[in-house]
Amino acid sequence: MKYLSLLLVIFLGNNTLFGQVELKETHLPIIKIETNGDWIIDEPKILVECGIINNATGKNNIDDAFNEYDGFVGIEIRGQSSQFFDKKSYGIEFRDAAGEDLQVEILGFPKEEDFVLHGPFSDKSLIRNAIAYTLARDVMEYAPRTKFVELVIDDSYKGVYLLTERIKRDKNRVDISKLEAVDFTEDEVEGGYILRFDKTDSDAEILWYSPYVVTPGNGGSPAFVAFYPKPEDLQDFQLDYIQGYVTDFEDALSSSDFSKNGKKYTEYLDIDSAIDYILICELLKNVDGYRISTYMYKDKGGKLKIGPAWDFNLAMGNADYCEGGNPEGWQFDFNYLCPWDAWVNHFWWKRFFEDDEFTERFKERYEELKENVFSKESIIQRIDSLDAELGDAVDRNFAQYDILGEYIWPNRFVGETHPQEIQYLKGWFDE
Repeated sequence: MKYLSLLLVIFLGNNTLFGQVELKETHLPIIKIETNGDWIIDEPKILVECGIINNATGKNNIDDAFNEYDGFVGIEIRGQSSQFFDKKSYGIEFRDAAGEDLQVEILGFPKEEDFVLHGPFSDKSLIRNAIAYTLARDVMEYAPRTKFVELVIDDSYKGVYLLTERIKRDKNRVDISKLEAVDFTEDEVEGGYILRFDKTDSDAEILWYSPYVVTPGNGGSPAFVAFYPKPEDLQDFQLDYIQGYVTDFEDALSSSDFSKNGKKYTEYLDIDSAIDYILICELLKNVDGYRISTYMYKDKGGKLKIGPAWDFNLAMGNADYCEGGNPEGWQFDFNYLCPWDAWVNHFWWKRFFEDDEFTERFKERYEELKENVFSKESIIQRIDSLDAELGDAVDRNFAQYDILGEYIWPNRFVGETHPQEIQYLKGWFDE
């Protein structure tokens, strides 16, 4: 994938095929990047100049001095299928002039260096990930913080972007212990770990395969993909521990009485985290939920937790395959709709609902949340608030990318205007 991306970048350059909009003034923060002629590719990150304009007046002019940040970032193209869009998404890492990591405190984010510039393209509402992450922050232990910005690279306007915290181990993100190579005692080896279910056809480092084959499905076993620690930093005895812990959990969950050697699966899994994650996936009908970009983590002395939420740009009615856009039905039933898909759901998600304890707690949590953050009124208000935050930046974005009224994979609905896209989103929730 990275080599194909490089060829595309060489062909297209750092500009798009669309007409060029000149950004003069905006109410959103401006991020300006100067590559000095270098190509931005999918790995490795290249060191570029970066400045951020964010005036207290709320009026940011493209010629204003950098007052939020003035320095360097490492930048690369990120994503998989989205790399083929004319509007790219980027991974950025704040760095000093020598290329070393630099923790910064910008735009209200806690101090860190790793961020994502998500460029919504097929999501022509421009706000689906913002909806998901802000909603998840109201419900879950942690979800990425976000901020809308407008991006300029080499004096070329790139449109509206969602600056997003990258998932990582940090006291202000996934707050788990740092696992050192020398941590080998029974207590030390318990955490922290971050794993994920994800696509395994690119550079994903597979730690192990589940002993349980997906049914119905493609006959394969789901892979547990490395995230933290990095595979090269994970010691064999640490891998043995986390693999054994997760497998014991799976053995208990799959058994007729939900137990293994008298230990119920709830002694391995924080089911409240699983319930909140499932509620987010189901409320937003995330076609990629459970099977792709699905994270889990474990700290010392703690149980396995599900989360954080990630990658919802195809949710909320924006997918035309495998019933992803249908407001009815359960997303955890994906295997029964598309068993031939390359990535299908593990048995966990459907099996949970065969346990009366889990189902009752799930109902109770939903009844609690639908009185406030999950109420239709609250969700519509959230949509209106995020849309209002974009303001006239929407017009510039779609002047740069003239895609309104055009099918962009995998749109279920194609609106002629941005207000129609927003109205469809509200109507989808109403259904």
